Amino acid sequence: MMRTLTALIVALATVCIAAAAQAQVAAPSLVPAAPSVIDPVRVPDANFTTSNPAAMQWSTTGRMGFGQIRSQRDVPPPAEDESWDGYHVGLRWLGESWGLGLERVSLNRNEPNADLNTQATNVAISLGVNDLITIGGALDNGERDNGFRDEITGNTLGVSLRFQEQFFFGAAFGNDRLEHTNGTDYDDSRGVSRFGIGMRTEGEVMWHLEYNWSDKDSWDTPGGGNVGGESATQAVIEANVSTIVLGARFHNIKYTDADETVDAQVFDVGWAPESGLSVIGHLEQTTIEDDNTGDTTDISSTAISVAYLF
Repeated sequence: MMRTLTALIVALATVCIAAAAQAQVAAPSLVPAAPSVIDPVRVPDANFTTSNPAAMQWSTTGRMGFGQIRSQRDVPPPAEDESWDGYHVGLRWLGESWGLGLERVSLNRNEPNADLNTQATNVAISLGVNDLITIGGALDNGERDNGFRDEITGNTLGVSLRFQEQFFFGAAFGNDRLEHTNGTDYDDSRGVSRFGIGMRTEGEVMWHLEYNWSDKDSWDTPGGGNVGGESATQAVIEANVSTIVLGARFHNIKYTDADETVDAQVFDVGWAPESGLSVIGHLEQTTIEDDNTGDTTDISSTAISVAYLF
């Protein structure tokens, strides 16, 4: 009984911490700065680093920027609906054959109780091997704190291949280490893999089309259970027409150990010149369905991001 109770407590604590998804596994996004919240209870990320660090090297502009995030989380009764706000800030610096990305995202719950915080810090480096191949590495840290504390420390190595100047294939592999602190301290590691295929064109009208998928293994709990398993897919379409950038991402995420399915639609619109000031508006609509009960949680997130492109 005690082993079962311990496993349940750990599962409830750790099921809610997982990095959000980005649009950049095969090739970099055309949107200069926009966060990926999906669910504020889980660890968010921004757009300055890339899910596959090697993909960052195909970028054509560096940028530094920041933005404000707001989320509304409507949950099934008897739980109370939640409001969140936070910020993201970051930098992507590109050399002739290397790139560096840094970002920080933080979200705080305001209602019903200001007792929950999620945040992420990501660092990525990319290197251009030649005109066809880039490689990269990344270190990620995500935290969730509401009295107990969950921390995920991840590392990723990736490669991206370019064909005929505009077609891309990316793959990245890594490891996530979870440290859970709540009286019953606990830690474990899991494997992570990501793959993507896409197209990215340059010119007066630029396009980024991508389909990517990822898998995250489960962590083992002290009671013999499993938490954190995840399988996700994402379809991306983005365009920059005469400095007006439009983007849409469609996520499907299956939290295998939690028996939850996530469907999210993410939209971006704004001004993104080749260099100078960029302003991006961001909207997300997310539905999380409990596969056992059919109960749903609906989440709406907005953000305004400002970046200087160089």
